[in-house]
Amino acid sequence: MRRQILGMGALSVRRVSLQRREVVKGVLILGATLGGVVDDGNSFPEPEPEPEPEPSPEPEPEPEPVQTVFRRGDSGDAVGSIQQRLAASGYWCGAQDNFYGHLTEQAVFAIQKANGLYRDGVVGPNVNAALDSGYRHPPASNGDYIEVNKARQLLLVVRGGATSMTFNTSTANGEPYEFEGRDYTARTPTGDFNVWHTYSSGWQDGELGEMYRPMYYSGNYAIHGSAFIPPYPASHGCSRLSSAAMDMFWNEGIMSMGTRVLVV
Repeated sequence: MRRQILGMGALSVRRVSLQRREVVKGVLILGATLGGVVDDGNSFPEPEPEPEPEPSPEPEPEPEPVQTVFRRGDSGDAVGSIQQRLAASGYWCGAQDNFYGHLTEQAVFAIQKANGLYRDGVVGPNVNAALDSGYRHPPASNGDYIEVNKARQLLLVVRGGATSMTFNTSTANGEPYEFEGRDYTARTPTGDFNVWHTYSSGWQDGELGEMYRPMYYSGNYAIHGSAFIPPYPASHGCSRLSSAAMDMFWNEGIMSMGTRVLVV
């Protein structure tokens, strides 16, 4: 009777032991599954990180507009090029200084007058085209002389019957004026003359105002320097040039005693 009890106890213990193994095995399988070791076909892959967006490129700076119109007060290499072209075409503007000043404006007035353009002293497409053409207003006579063209308001330096240099000038405006109690009309007489008197020292007080280094060709009518040479008739009768142009005339012998002056 005792053996039977023991036997049954041993059997019972063995069964419990087997059951513990199964339980332990089940726990291991469940733990492996939860830990991601076992792939049962129902697991999902980790999502890949989205790429960071590339930074937007910096916008390219807008190109600076190219200047195509030039006027008094402008400066730079482009103005220097204009001065070179004016001088090469016979429109005197003094020494190249890359600054659009009084003398450059006077030369632009001259080329505009010679080509029948609007006289505003501004370099634009029309003046550039005139410079490209190389046109010079033809003189009225042969030989070497100075010509004052009243219709065009131009003064031409003529050499060998061809126009060598062209200047803006301003002659009589045709308006009435009073001098010493008498009434006159501003006029520039036409004709073929010669320089008969000069004044080299600088500004001279004339009957109707100051004149710079004048060269008289008929009575009191002269070619002289002035501070005001507009692109239209404005004088009492003389032919005005810039003071710098008169200095050049004197220094280079463009005019002197006996020089022929033809006013047409």
